Formats: sequence, structure tokens, C-alpha cells
Amino acid sequence: MGFLLNKKDIIALNQEFDEGNIHNETSLDFALSYAKRTENWTKSLAWIVRAILIDHVFEEGNKRTAA
Repeated sequence: MGFLLNKKDIIALNQEFDEGNIHNETSLDFALSYAKRTENWTKSLAWIVRAILIDHVFEEGNKRTAA
């Protein structure tokens, strides 16, 4: 079974806290592509959370979205 989250899901999570405006789409795309290639779900999730927290994928609400 592959990684189930997609970009729309992550944007919807951010919209719970802010408007869902993406600031760094490239980082999110890379993290999602890595997540789809690995079988290890913890690594997949770690790459997504890292992209959101470190690369500031969204204009606002990055920490809340990652949590």
C-alpha cells in the first residue's frame, strides 16, 4: 500500500488554521514524491513534516499543520 496523503489533503489540513496559500510548492512536491517511493510510512511522514516545518510550505500555520 502506498502513501495515502496527497497535496489536496495537506492543503485542506492547513485550511483548518489559515487560507491554505502555498509559499513553497516545490518542497511539498518533492516530499510527496519521496513519500510515494518509499515503503516506510514513518520516513514518508517525516519528509512531509520536515517540508512543512523547515521549508515553510504555507504562508501561515506551518507548525499547526505539521502537528
